[in-house]
Amino acid sequence: MKLDLLEEAAANSKLRSERLAKSAGNRVVGVISASQGIFQITQPNSTQTSSWGMYDTSSIEKKVRAVVTMEFRTE
Repeated sequence: MKLDLLEEAAANSKLRSERLAKSAGNRVVGVISASQGIFQITQPNSTQTSSWGMYDTSSIEKKVRAVVTMEFRTE
């Protein structure tokens, strides 16, 4: 599941980059760098955050936040 969520976060980052590049008259042509950030599992509607990640075990329902940082090349 964690890898699937990180893949989804990376795809979302690429989509956002493509839209930003397009608005400037450019296009994304490749990835320069990619890294995984924090992975947080909290209760729904929780405002808890942590620089090292969270893993809540107090409820069955979960909210997952996966952070990736990607740098793209444009032309």
